[in-house]
Amino acid sequence: MTNNELNELKADFELLRLDYKDEFKKLNYLRSNFVNYFTIKKLNELSIDEYIAGKRQQTFCNRIENELNDWGNIHGSTSIKFGVFFGKKGKDKSQIYRFASRFGTTSEEAFLNIRSSIIELINYGFKEDYDKIKQNLISPMFKGKILSIYYPEKYLNIFASSHLDHFITKLGLINTSKSEIDKQKIIIDFKNNDKLMQKWTIYEFSKFLYKSFNKPADKKTSNSIPDELKKYLSINLPPIEEIECEFINPNIITFGEKQTHDIMTGKYNERNSKNAKIIGDRGELLILKSEREKVKKYKNLNLENKIQQISKSDDYAGYDILSFDENGNEIYIEVKSTKSKSQNLSFIITSNEFEKSKVLQNYYLYIVFEAHSRKPKIWKIKAVDLLNDDKIYIEPSQYRITAKLE
Repeated sequence: MTNNELNELKADFELLRLDYKDEFKKLNYLRSNFVNYFTIKKLNELSIDEYIAGKRQQTFCNRIENELNDWGNIHGSTSIKFGVFFGKKGKDKSQIYRFASRFGTTSEEAFLNIRSSIIELINYGFKEDYDKIKQNLISPMFKGKILSIYYPEKYLNIFASSHLDHFITKLGLINTSKSEIDKQKIIIDFKNNDKLMQKWTIYEFSKFLYKSFNKPADKKTSNSIPDELKKYLSINLPPIEEIECEFINPNIITFGEKQTHDIMTGKYNERNSKNAKIIGDRGELLILKSEREKVKKYKNLNLENKIQQISKSDDYAGYDILSFDENGNEIYIEVKSTKSKSQNLSFIITSNEFEKSKVLQNYYLYIVFEAHSRKPKIWKIKAVDLLNDDKIYIEPSQYRITAKLE
């Protein structure tokens, strides 16, 4: 996502942001009541029936899940996420205390350990001790909800890993962790590093994310879409921390007559696809991540923080990423991404990119094949070597019309 694209989304949201003020005020009142009632002192004295879901209405678990649902949804998973609850489980319809075995061997022992874990979590949350937070045995969604309720200016009120992955992808952020709390921190850091968004409450920021990017489509929702519209749905990409890239060095071979016809008729052209931008952004992010990992190996050069994704701020630079080689020399990278396998290559190069490839000595094309997959393949080639190869097919595809009128 470019800076201009992000600014457009922020401008659209600013028109709606005031609409959330009253909603936030009411919810924050409920949140404050909850926190003021369930103090550390109260939690230390809490009984199992004051905690669990399945018996009373005004318990810790019921209030945090239902009364404060609009603060952040943790429905969708069973009550075992609370560690202990009262009710049935699966085919066993008997109404009894049930608990997660990691907390103990009896319901009472489990509850006491859960209560201690919640108190520890609140204390670690105050200190922003992320290592201790991650080690805490409370389930991830419940853990995230507790932290967000007690510290609404520190922790994101989005808890589902699939939603966090969705927004990390849409915002073009690099993540290497599978931990929900790390994913939340990456998104919050993005907010706080933006001069405008840092003035928003986290509640407003989460509304911005859902307003701008919607929630990720699940299989059930996607299956309900009429068949004739399914091809227009946005592609779902795997979380970037699960991607394993492979660099390849293919040979260019001569086109057959049929392949030349396919290219001329646009069979391989992905530019008309709604998802071309999504694939392009993912490809750039993969190369940015790869280049940062590469320069870490160049000892004593300290280049990692000098790598820049130029395309975010300058559409006319003629390349996407500024990186470095093992000698500290600048290299200029233009990324081309496709869903196609590495046997098929077809991409658009602008006149600006074409000219820059001729004047910049270290100008490289990084072709990302199967960019939507968990195992993309990357071909790194010097642009002049590819463009001067007599086995490639170059076709003019655009013309600019200029006229002076009166």
